Amino acid sequence: MIKVNNLDKYFNKSKQNELHVINNVSIELPDTGMICILGESGSGKTTLVNAIGGLDNFKKGTINAFGTTVNKSNIKTYEKVRNKNYSYIFQNYYLLGEQSVYENIKIALNMYEITEEDKKDRINKALEAVGMIKYKKRFVSQLSGGQQQRVAIARALVKSPRVIFADEPTGNLDEVNTMKIMSILKKVSENCLIVLVTHEKRLANFFADRIIEISDGKVISDELMSTDKKCYSYVDDNNIYLKELSKHSNDDDYLKYNYYTYDKTKKLNLNIVFENGKFFINSTDNIDVVLLSNDTEKQMIDDYKPRIELSDIENTDYSMSKIDQVKSPKLSVGELFRLAISNIKMYGKKQIFLVASLVIMAILLTITVQDVLTLSSIDIGSIVTNDSHYLTVEVKKGDFIRSSEIDREFEMIYDDFKKSNLYSEIYVDNTINLEYIYSGFKQVEGVKVIVTGFTYVPLEHLKQDDILYGRMPEKPNEIVIDMQIANRFIKNNKLLSILFNSPQSLLNKNFTTNKKVIPYVVVGVSDTNESSVYIDKVAGLGLLGWCNQVASLSSLQSFSPGTYDDVLLGSNETIVKNEYKVSKKTFRTNYYKYLDIVDFLPNDFPAIYIINDKHYDDVLKELVSYNRTFKVYTNNKKEVKKYFENYISEEMKGKLQIVVTDNYAKELAKYKSARSIKLNARFIITLTIFIVCLVILYFTMKSNALKNIKNIAVYRLLGITKSSISLLFIFENIIISTYTSLIGVLATTSVLKFLESIPSLEISFTYPWYAIVATILFLYFLNIIIGIIPVCNILRLTPVQITSKYDM
Repeated sequence: MIKVNNLDKYFNKSKQNELHVINNVSIELPDTGMICILGESGSGKTTLVNAIGGLDNFKKGTINAFGTTVNKSNIKTYEKVRNKNYSYIFQNYYLLGEQSVYENIKIALNMYEITEEDKKDRINKALEAVGMIKYKKRFVSQLSGGQQQRVAIARALVKSPRVIFADEPTGNLDEVNTMKIMSILKKVSENCLIVLVTHEKRLANFFADRIIEISDGKVISDELMSTDKKCYSYVDDNNIYLKELSKHSNDDDYLKYNYYTYDKTKKLNLNIVFENGKFFINSTDNIDVVLLSNDTEKQMIDDYKPRIELSDIENTDYSMSKIDQVKSPKLSVGELFRLAISNIKMYGKKQIFLVASLVIMAILLTITVQDVLTLSSIDIGSIVTNDSHYLTVEVKKGDFIRSSEIDREFEMIYDDFKKSNLYSEIYVDNTINLEYIYSGFKQVEGVKVIVTGFTYVPLEHLKQDDILYGRMPEKPNEIVIDMQIANRFIKNNKLLSILFNSPQSLLNKNFTTNKKVIPYVVVGVSDTNESSVYIDKVAGLGLLGWCNQVASLSSLQSFSPGTYDDVLLGSNETIVKNEYKVSKKTFRTNYYKYLDIVDFLPNDFPAIYIINDKHYDDVLKELVSYNRTFKVYTNNKKEVKKYFENYISEEMKGKLQIVVTDNYAKELAKYKSARSIKLNARFIITLTIFIVCLVILYFTMKSNALKNIKNIAVYRLLGITKSSISLLFIFENIIISTYTSLIGVLATTSVLKFLESIPSLEISFTYPWYAIVATILFLYFLNIIIGIIPVCNILRLTPVQITSKYDM
């Protein structure tokens, strides 16, 4: 039983056009029987039935149905009741046009745990009852209005529910099918409740067990109908039923005829002529003469006009067993996927804008992301050229001081600092570059590649664990370069990309310096995250532009074991290359000091002259004194700066200045500042593009949802859960994103990679595989979220509110 208490509902509440569409209605509906609700158009009868049936909300009152009481505040709980107990027949059908008749009815059985075979049997039986079994494989969109109405009726019958709410169920049917459907509904009402909205009083008077009449939202009459009903006569039948008429017959030698009429007193005056095989008839009473044949719509039938007796309805052969295995009315994964594909196909040309929008968004986002990643991931080694441990100390001449005096002051500054514990190495300020000259293929013969932007660091600061490829140097001219320099060298030299395609490819390659005869060989590649070239500290002294290549006595002894073991070099002695054997007895060093030649070097030794290891500090001091500058390798830059800031006495202030420069920090700050400016610009561009894309995507997806509002209305009217409908559109968005966003990202990435592969363009993009995957997943996520928002907004409405938007 359904009990309605003081139900109220308004349209346009508190406005000038306010309409009290359900006005304090209280009624009780039984468990079985046919209740007809009559009323003029706009009287509120459909609104009342929608509220009772759980398809629409109400302002006040309560509804108690099958043990559940609902009011305005808990109306959502009514959905379980209606899904389990109610079926609906709608005046506007609400079928899925791009689905078959069979699938439209099957969807109503989703809430039941029955086999596919049982579903098939029930669907076939319901379709046979309404005369649509032969159309079960046809798409609904291919049916006439009357046929669609019969499918909608079959969909309601297939559940064998406890209540069927029917709104003008026969409005689009001819009288024959109307009687057939009403007879079935009447038969069904023996075991369930039929609540039927109609404006046809003749139907209500014959079929209804009770008639409730509505006017201006109020119940104005509620009447139980008599069970003593005779019959229902067809009124829309245009045929002439002869047994309903008076008959007069005549048979003479020339003409045999039967004359039928309702008026026995009316005399018919006709002239009949037969000539050349044809009859010519006219009436002397000036009345129309209509000739009927087998092809005319109106026929003469020698019988009584058809009628329906109550006994005929009782003999109607229709029954459908109840189903008890109720579950949440969700769509299966297979159904979701199939419906999603069907919805997408339904768009046709309408989806061109959606596809174009998603592809353009994917392209713009891909380009923007790779641009930001390229800028953000610029190798710091390509910008910063100084080792992070170095400080450059320079003594500058001020006023009122002679050069000889500042030289003495520099030596004092140098000697005092060496006594401190603030450094691990003092070294020359060396900025000479390395060069590689290709020799091989004629097309690129003599191509010179210059390696710039690095710092020479003594080998003492390189650990064996820092070596990624190759080994530690063993000879004076062997060097190790860091990965930063190796990658920069490879990246900036497209012409030799085949020769140098990885850091390992630099191993054992010869590099020269300006005016240096003996090449330097790369024997190792390190990973210290510094822009450094590691070299023997004595050999490094000879890398100054105006210096000769020098090596230590210990390196010579290692190179030629046993040959020079007994040699003892004084501070004024050296061993030189053979070309100085005849011409000179002394050798002029790179720091303008003459050394006595005591022996000569092997031809293959990679240096010009030798100094004793013990004299390294003296040579270093003379070299740095020449330019009054030196580098400090330290892990405590702050204390070193503080030391020199406090070193100058009041007496010497103004005469000289000690400038301590952290070139690494300056380059890093410049790099960060430039990157920040570019990133901010990219961020603004990216944000603008992103917002524009979001707006386009939102309105595109909203338009897409509105195109699907009919289907959404059907799903909700049938009780399909909101989560299941949302999942359907998530599936749809995933499929659409696959052939738009996914292809857009992959195609754009391929084009960028192709452009990067052209050496002459000399362009580079940073877009790793994980960034590509992240971009694709982000677009999927974005498309799903943006796409589901309009659907969720629609699903917030009641089923009737959704249908009102669709009907507009």
